[in-house]
Amino acid sequence: TFFKRLNIDLIERFVEHHLATKISVAQLADMNHMSRGHFNELFTKQTGLSPYQFILKKRLTVAHELIISTRKPLSLIAQNVGFSSQSALTHAFTKHFGYAPRQLRSVSC
Repeated sequence: TFFKRLNIDLIERFVEHHLATKISVAQLADMNHMSRGHFNELFTKQTGLSPYQFILKKRLTVAHELIISTRKPLSLIAQNVGFSSQSALTHAFTKHFGYAPRQLRSVSC
């Protein structure tokens, strides 16, 4: 069967440049000229993560870096990486890393 490989680096750069905005799977699928279903399947096959998980992980990784390297308020960091609120960031961050953003900041500053 025909297996089109996605350019994951290109997708990752797009996600990084648009973290502060809503990024949809439809948008990524359109960018790659394929249906959402096909894109989802190929993306998951290549990365081991769904597009949603990939975007979430990228948002959380960048948030982690910003918490360590800046004094920006968590509410601003949440906004910068595309979370609707500081509490949404805190919830996802704690679930992903096993500790809250404030705990990270208290040991990194």
